[in-house]
Amino acid sequence: MVFILLIFFIVTTVFVEESGLELFTPEASPVIELDAEPFVLTLTKGGAVFYGGREIGFDLVESEIRSARARGEIEGVTLKIHPQARVQAAARLLDICEGQGVGKVTMRASEAR
Repeated sequence: MVFILLIFFIVTTVFVEESGLELFTPEASPVIELDAEPFVLTLTKGGAVFYGGREIGFDLVESEIRSARARGEIEGVTLKIHPQARVQAAARLLDICEGQGVGKVTMRASEAR
């Protein structure tokens, strides 16, 4: 008897299909290739600043950024900072970039030098 009732309920059950949320995913935008070369400053463990493979020191960072901006060769600045470099030195580089009006500053760890 229970078996017959079970079959009856299974056969007569109406399965309700619930509608879920409708999602609209954004479309990917095309990749924009930048004309400018990346402006990369490297800060070493000892606090030395390198640009273009040569040591320039903190006193020339501002003039290098200014001249690159004047030539239109700079979209942003990438700071490659040694993990054991002093925080004050990294903050000084950030302050210089901000003072020169650089809109995009990217920081990443670097083992170089």
